[in-house]
Amino acid sequence: MSDDAGKAEPAAPSAVALLRRFMGFYGALAVHFRPSRADDVNESADDKAFRYWSERACDVAKALLAYEAPKLGAIMPPAPEAGERVTRFKLDIFDRELPRIELRREPGSGSFVVEGTGSEQ
Repeated sequence: MSDDAGKAEPAAPSAVALLRRFMGFYGALAVHFRPSRADDVNESADDKAFRYWSERACDVAKALLAYEAPKLGAIMPPAPEAGERVTRFKLDIFDRELPRIELRREPGSGSFVVEGTGSEQ
C-alpha cells in the first residue's frame, strides 16, 4: 500500500508566478552571455546566445505585462430590451436631512461667505 494515498497534490504555480520565474531565468542567461566591455571582460561572452536569451526575456516580460498593468476602459451596461421592466433606485447616504450650506466668494476680497445655513433643499 502506498504511503501517499491520502496526500493532496501540491498546488501548481500560478501563470504569473511561472512567467516571473521564466523571465528571471532567461534574464540571468542573457546576463551570463552578455558581450564584454572595455572595462569588464566576460569570459562567457556570446553575442548570438545573448541576443537569443534577451529576446526570450523580453517576450516573457511582454506576456507578463498583461497581468501587471491595469487596462482602463469604459464599461457600458447593455440597454434594456423593449418591454423589459426597468427598476430605478434612489440611494440616500444620509439617515437625516442636513442643512444646505453654500459658499459665495466675496468680490474683491478673495474670501468666502457662508449662506443658507437652514434646512431648505
